[in-house]
Amino acid sequence: AYVNGAGITGFEDGIIPPATAFWVQVYAGQSNNENIDASSPTGSSLFLDNTARVHNSNGNNGRLAAPEALRLYLDNQSHSDELVFGFRNGATTAFNPSTDAVKLFASNPAIPQIYALADAGQKMVIKALPDAPNTKVSIPLGFKNSAGASLQISVNDLSLLRSGLQVYLEDLHTNLMHSFNETDTYAFKSSATQDDERFILHLNYNAVTGTAQATLEAATHIYTYGEALYIAQSFEQSTVKVYNLMGQEVYSTALSHSGLHKLSPGLATGHYVVQLLSAEKSVTQKVFIE
Repeated sequence: AYVNGAGITGFEDGIIPPATAFWVQVYAGQSNNENIDASSPTGSSLFLDNTARVHNSNGNNGRLAAPEALRLYLDNQSHSDELVFGFRNGATTAFNPSTDAVKLFASNPAIPQIYALADAGQKMVIKALPDAPNTKVSIPLGFKNSAGASLQISVNDLSLLRSGLQVYLEDLHTNLMHSFNETDTYAFKSSATQDDERFILHLNYNAVTGTAQATLEAATHIYTYGEALYIAQSFEQSTVKVYNLMGQEVYSTALSHSGLHKLSPGLATGHYVVQLLSAEKSVTQKVFIE
């Protein structure tokens, strides 16, 4: 699979080797540029002429340098599958045909399958994520496994990606938060199933480089996903306080280590102000809890 600058391993640069078959997916009303015009009756056209040919002497079928991408692999010790996240300005967690590719499931039931889910539930093998500092993204992951087995999810070398990218995998069945920055593989067991509700991938951009207030605010991530409150911090000891818009404290708890924390304050839907207090500084963020 390949779409607009991101591809699975072997097709990272969009170059198709000679004598290789490929599929092209077109959406109803999709125009010949990145904007989707649902009113267009003509759809899209594919043109390949001699200008599309690539010739070089690197001995790898014309391969070019692969763009930056986060790659997740699901492995059952016999077979593996790949999920790719690219980075683009203006990308969201919604499905966009110009930057995302839908998942086409393998016909071999022995192959485990992994995919990301867009806001409307579309299953994707390639998903574009926001390319901006000081942002945070949470996106559910689904997997399909035809037989009970020990599985593992691993990532490519994060040191080759942007500095300060923190990647966490949340397992909703075990309530574990795994840092891929610390260990590049997460092992788990699963029965024969297709599960769209077990994992959430969390990405936070930026790292603490000092103790200045601006640096701490940029590196501390306070956000919500559904009813849960998430806090990514570098402090070893801190206190979280949540206030309603009348200034009343409605929740408080202590955090005992750095990393990404999931909190369940059990608050009604609405806007709140979250304050993170440590010995160094304090950081305040307004959030909306569903």
